[in-house]
Amino acid sequence: NSTTQSYAGWVRNLTDGDTVTASFWVYDDSEERPAARIWGIYSSDNSDISAYAGSASGNSTYSNGSGWQQLSHTWTFDSDGDTRNGLVIQVRLFDSSDNPTGSVWIDDLTISSSAGDIVLPNGDVITDDGNGEGNGDDDNNQGGNTSTTDLIFSEYIESGSNKALEIYNPSSESVDL
Repeated sequence: NSTTQSYAGWVRNLTDGDTVTASFWVYDDSEERPAARIWGIYSSDNSDISAYAGSASGNSTYSNGSGWQQLSHTWTFDSDGDTRNGLVIQVRLFDSSDNPTGSVWIDDLTISSSAGDIVLPNGDVITDDGNGEGNGDDDNNQGGNTSTTDLIFSEYIESGSNKALEIYNPSSESVDL
């Protein structure tokens, strides 16, 4: 089985010891599958989110079918001798490829970082002005915080080798995925 992954955020310009925390609420009402978890991968190029530089792992907790539950994880960044400079935060969805069982919903994504800048799926860049306030793209990249409740994973479909993930945008603004 392959794992369906969705990009939730990207924290760039990180150095050894910086911390990144991400959390979201997931709704899952199936006892076994599907299940979601939060995961991270390292990136090696601040201009290319697909510049994979190894797994950063994530939480060991999967959504458990009990309804809404919060999943969170904190990473302490390791540049691996300056070969990595970013962390891509993912939502991973696990289901049976033989018998897909349902959907999960994601809400209230929060990402905070002690340094660097946070890139959202729509391309917005959040940085900290030094006072703990994220204020958009600026030259004082000291970390930032962001929270969004706009996108919801509303359905996951799998049939043979075909897979689909439906993302619901309840806002009136367009979102570039």
